[in-house]
Amino acid sequence: MFIDFVTKNVSPSKVDNFTIMLGVATPPAAMALKRTGESLPQLKMLKLVPDVIFVPSATLITLISMKLTRRATQRRHMTEALDVGTKIDQA
Repeated sequence: MFIDFVTKNVSPSKVDNFTIMLGVATPPAAMALKRTGESLPQLKMLKLVPDVIFVPSATLITLISMKLTRRATQRRHMTEALDVGTKIDQA
């Protein structure tokens, strides 16, 4: 029953090269950011967060924000294309 539901309602997303490169580059960048932040007095609280929590969290946040930004950009382009098409039809 569950497998039928999942196969009918879930579609796997396609992964492009940019997503893979971002997923590979983010963990080292997160570690560097954490190490740099630990030395700043304003960000001393970063020492309290374990690396095993900080790095995956930063990676997920980065990938999710990239996905949302890409969707918003695609929607804007589609809306602009529809507006141009409507103006051409009205002329």
